[in-house]
Parts: sequence; C-alpha cells; structure tokens
Amino acid sequence: MLVPSYNHKPFIVERMNSIYDQTYTWREMIIVDDCSNDGSLQILRDYTKDPRVTLIESSANTGSPFIQWLKASRYATSDYIWIAESDDRNDSQFLEKMVGALEDSDALFGFCSSKIINLYSEVIGEPRQFKIDSRNLTLRDQGIRIFKGGDFLRFHMIEYNSIPNVGSCLFRREAFLRASVGIERFTYTGDWYLYLQLMCLGNVLHLPDVLNYFRDHPNTTRSKHRSIKEWQNVINESGWRYDFLVNLGIVSENERTTAEKKLVQAAKWDTFISEQKNHNYIRSLVFPQNNGKLLLVGSGKVGRQLLSALAGDDEFPFDILIFDSRVNKINTNSGEYRVYGLEQIVEMCSEDDLVLICSFAFEDELESSLRAHGLRCKFLTVATLAEKISGSETDPPEV
Repeated sequence: MLVPSYNHKPFIVERMNSIYDQTYTWREMIIVDDCSNDGSLQILRDYTKDPRVTLIESSANTGSPFIQWLKASRYATSDYIWIAESDDRNDSQFLEKMVGALEDSDALFGFCSSKIINLYSEVIGEPRQFKIDSRNLTLRDQGIRIFKGGDFLRFHMIEYNSIPNVGSCLFRREAFLRASVGIERFTYTGDWYLYLQLMCLGNVLHLPDVLNYFRDHPNTTRSKHRSIKEWQNVINESGWRYDFLVNLGIVSENERTTAEKKLVQAAKWDTFISEQKNHNYIRSLVFPQNNGKLLLVGSGKVGRQLLSALAGDDEFPFDILIFDSRVNKINTNSGEYRVYGLEQIVEMCSEDDLVLICSFAFEDELESSLRAHGLRCKFLTVATLAEKISGSETDPPEV
C-alpha cells in the first residue's frame, strides 16, 4: 500500500491504526512524505521499525499528491496498489473484501462505497452516488457489480467524478503503472484522469459495502480557496481531460464548451467571494430578492462560502435552511448548521421563500428535482450571481 502524507498530524495515528487493523495480511507499506512541517514526519518515522515499512522523505514540497503517488508506486512490488491517504481511514475488512472481489474478477481496479467524516471522525454523510443502469453492468453474488470500463466512463464519469476518494480503490499494480503515465502534470484532477485511463483499458468493479471514510476539513484540496493561478491550472487540467473525452467521441465540442464555461464561472466566483470586502455585494444581490426564508441547496464548498458571506458580522435578517441529501450538518467560519432532508424542506418552505442553488454543475437538475417534489419557491443560482459579478455572461475568462 502507498501512504501519501502532508501535514496531517492530527489524523496520522488514526490512519495508521486503520491499516494495522486490517484483517488481510499485507506485506509492504510505502509512506511518502511531501516535506511536512507539522510534526507528522516524526510520527511516521516511528513506523519504520516495522521492516515492512519504507519511508520516503521529500526534500521539498511538490504541491501535487499525484507526484507522490508515482514516486511511491515505483517502490511497490505487491500485486495490488492501495493509496491510503493520511487524513482518512478504512474499515478493517477493506483489503480482505477488495482483494477477494478482484481475485474473482477480470476488473483492473475496484472501489467500495464511502462515507464522509469530519475533523472529529464523526460520520456526517455520504458522497454523491452514481446512478446504476442495469444494462451497463453484470450483477453477481454479494452485490458486487462489474462494469465495462467504457460504459462506466460514459455514464458515470463525464459530469462529475463518481469515485469520490482514491482510498476506496484497489488497483492491479501493472494496470496502475500503465494508466498513471503522465499523471504528474496534474495537481487537482489526476485521480479523475487515472480512472478514465483505466476504464479505457478494462473493466471496473464496485463493492457496495461501506469500507472507506474520507475526511471533510478545511485543508483538503477540494475545500481550499484557490488563487487565480491555481484556477488557471484547474482549467488547464479540465482542458486535457476534455481533449481525452472528445478524442474518444464521448463528449461533443458543444458539451465541452458548456462544461468549461461553468468552470470559468466557478473560478470567478471563488476569486470574488474569497475577498471579505466583496461580501456586502453578495448580500446586496441576495437579500432584496427574499421575503421569507432562504434555502441553500448544497453544503459543499460553494454553500459554505455563501453562508460565511451572507452571515457577515450580524445575524441573518431571515431564517436560513440548508438542504443536502448527503450530510446532516456542516461547520463553517460562521458556526455549525443543521442540514435538512428533502421531505423536511418541502414541508418547511413556502412561495415566499428563496431557494439559492449552490452548484455550478447541477443547477438545472437540482431545480427540476425540487420543483418536481412540490417546492414552489423563487429560485436563484450561484451561476446567476457569478454572471452579475463578472458583469456579463459573455466576459472572457480572467483566470
């Protein structure tokens, strides 16, 4: 197994315990530290007393988890590769069940179901689940699903990454080494690229058991505010991914243009809302449109940003509700908030309320679904706010 680590001192022992508690007997662990400066490296050095453990210490921070993956994979000799990120944890039967499933299949890699945990290791929800089409898989005993790689790619990997955390995956080593060529050019979406490459080479297995727990905290790559330069890197990486999909004939040029427009909107939004001085303008766009309660749909990064911006230093001038089918509570700089389910918010909301959809990728799908369930509120999206912020939806990208 590979354990990439960078400044995760509060979680290192929990991660390592979840590895040592595995019911499957593993024979090698390769830890690669990306020049941590929080004391976690000193903790990791203690584990090298186990002859199965190799620790690779970087002399300078690379800024990319995928460079670390490649570095560690070159030392791997086992038949399988598991990337056990240092701030997450797994069920003790993860390896036993995943190895058993792959041994009895022709899949190049497999992944299990996951839950989201917070800073205190409490389960707070689950990631977005992919929709299963029975035409595109073979059902087997124990609920194991085998997908043709191309079908899984086409139905579950275009709009969003249906494999939310690499710690849920087990790869055949030779397939991993082949598919990971070129992954070092990525900083943010290398996992997505790796899965796409593997799906072009062969089948993928899904084990529905919840055996992986990944952490949602402010220092994860997906949670951090990005600078203009970082957003430019994200857009470039998206371009490489869409080049790949367009060349395969899976995505059209129009679909690519739409997806990249949403990404530019997200970049402008993130850059603007990160500045405290702009929060009054955000409030001026939202507050006048609301005569009742405000319902935020989505508790991810954008939702948390909006909560912080709208709260300001004062109380909200109205009742605020948060809807997300995946989690039950969130923590932001402005406090902890309860998250409601669909049936609850349908009962609680009226025509006087305002729904603000906190997603650039799924705004149409979310609005249609909520209206179909009887929600008769006014709707506003962050994409609309982003257009107002930039002055015009035809503005060229500034990132």
